Amino acid sequence: MARKVRTLVMCLAIIAAAAAVGGCLPLNFSAGPQAAWTWGRGSGLAWGWEAGTGMGIQRLNLGQTYGQGGNLSYAVLEPHIMYVGGTLGLGYDTSSGVDLVAGVWEGLPLLYPNDCWPETKNKLGLLVTVALGYRFGSEHQLYVTPKIGLSPSMRACERGPVTFSGDFR
Repeated sequence: MARKVRTLVMCLAIIAAAAAVGGCLPLNFSAGPQAAWTWGRGSGLAWGWEAGTGMGIQRLNLGQTYGQGGNLSYAVLEPHIMYVGGTLGLGYDTSSGVDLVAGVWEGLPLLYPNDCWPETKNKLGLLVTVALGYRFGSEHQLYVTPKIGLSPSMRACERGPVTFSGDFR
């Protein structure tokens, strides 16, 4: 079951990535390491990774954490409003099998893409974020996840394009 879920999610991610490269959808992509404090069957530090894609207020993330209580692999949908979001999906824990994964998180952008030149307005730019959250399934985890990725410039051109005269208001 977990292998089928992972395969389906990977296929959807590849299709989404192909659509974004083709200019069809305003998707963003990001990935990064993860550190977590886990408690439940076993307590202790866990580490891992998370990567995903998002469009609008929805994200699809895949990740893994490795710790004393077991190794968790998951595929989750993470809708958000502004910088606060929820987590809902499926996970596979090596000690307990398939389980629901749910939680809440807050993410903060550290660096927005800044493509404002007319010839590059629709291209992807660098995005850096950090998220703090809580998730539960077979165990409980408090985690921090810094990510780096690519995103369309949504805020850089709010005041119009930067001019060569030095007008950077």
